[in-house]
Amino acid sequence: MTTTYTFDWFSNNIGFLQKNLGAMAGRADLRMLEIGCFEGLSTNWFLANIVTGPRAFITCVDTFGGSAEHAGIDLDDLYLRFLGNTEHAAGRMSVFRGRSDEYCASHARDYYDVIYVDGSHTVEDILLDALLAWRLLKPGGIMIFDDYGWGGHLAEGLRPKAAIDAFVAAYAPRLTVLDHDYQYAVTKLS
Repeated sequence: MTTTYTFDWFSNNIGFLQKNLGAMAGRADLRMLEIGCFEGLSTNWFLANIVTGPRAFITCVDTFGGSAEHAGIDLDDLYLRFLGNTEHAAGRMSVFRGRSDEYCASHARDYYDVIYVDGSHTVEDILLDALLAWRLLKPGGIMIFDDYGWGGHLAEGLRPKAAIDAFVAAYAPRLTVLDHDYQYAVTKLS
């Protein structure tokens, strides 16, 4: 498999993900939703390390148009690069090219075992992703937010942390915090 990655914003998270998702590796029929997949580096790691059991499947949702934090990056061939980087996984994944709120609003509740939120970094979009994706997560499922520690150069109200903290506070009776550092992991109770 030949892959083409121009950025690696993912590898530093592998230890956290292995710690919080490792027990799910090899599980039959595991369903994972990845919101924001960029070039497929994270997707390929999930496929190789978590979404490994019989009939396990990952759904990737991305506009492939980037957002504010991608200013100045050439994204013209991003979708084709993602497809090329993940072509080995045909039959184990699907791709929805569009907005995550559109995807989440039109899919079944309590379907996914794992949801990885790494789309737009605006507070509004993170809150929307959290609220809509939460309905798709099975009780006992794990939701991981990327970039909890990102944005130190921004005003506090513009960082992903503000949205994630607000979601966790509002849903506190319905979740358990597993871990947080640069990323944030919770389990859905109900």
